[in-house]
Amino acid sequence: MRDFVGVVLVFALLGILLFSDRGWVLSDQRRMVAHVADIPKDVPGLSQLPGWVFHGGVHVPVEHGKVAQLMLSATAGQTQFAPTYQDSQIWPALGHGVREWTFLGMPFAYFTELGPVLYTETPRETVMAPLSETGKALLRKELGRDPAEGFVYPFWRHLWGWLFVAGVALWGWLYWRGVLRRRAEEGWL
Repeated sequence: MRDFVGVVLVFALLGILLFSDRGWVLSDQRRMVAHVADIPKDVPGLSQLPGWVFHGGVHVPVEHGKVAQLMLSATAGQTQFAPTYQDSQIWPALGHGVREWTFLGMPFAYFTELGPVLYTETPRETVMAPLSETGKALLRKELGRDPAEGFVYPFWRHLWGWLFVAGVALWGWLYWRGVLRRRAEEGWL
């Protein structure tokens, strides 16, 4: 059992290191946005929303996994493309901007950085425009409802690195149990 858990952990770590879009070193620099609610396109007062978000927001380049970066580098000779306005831009939505603590390509913690945001995504970047209390009130007024009602933040997306740590702890416990069993069989205990 211990060997099986060890092999699974090794392959999981290799997969995470190669395919995760998070960095390998300890960092708190990964910005992300969690989707809260869609904003309808047919609201007359919000027709200029994409331009406002794009020009007034924080532009965060999309991070690719190590294999994707290698393939992009091999095919295009670069690792990022310069963003362009409305480059396959989706209609803005309401989100919640956070920053993650990551290590070895895994998230271990997060904290709120921008809070409620209007955001849009393109294949090249995510653009987040922070919303103040006044902005949230204006959005509620235009929509006629609170779009964040019933939202539960998906915290598990930022804490799954602890599952790997739990797997290492399980492997250590199984290893220690095996050592104790061998000592008992040899008469050391």
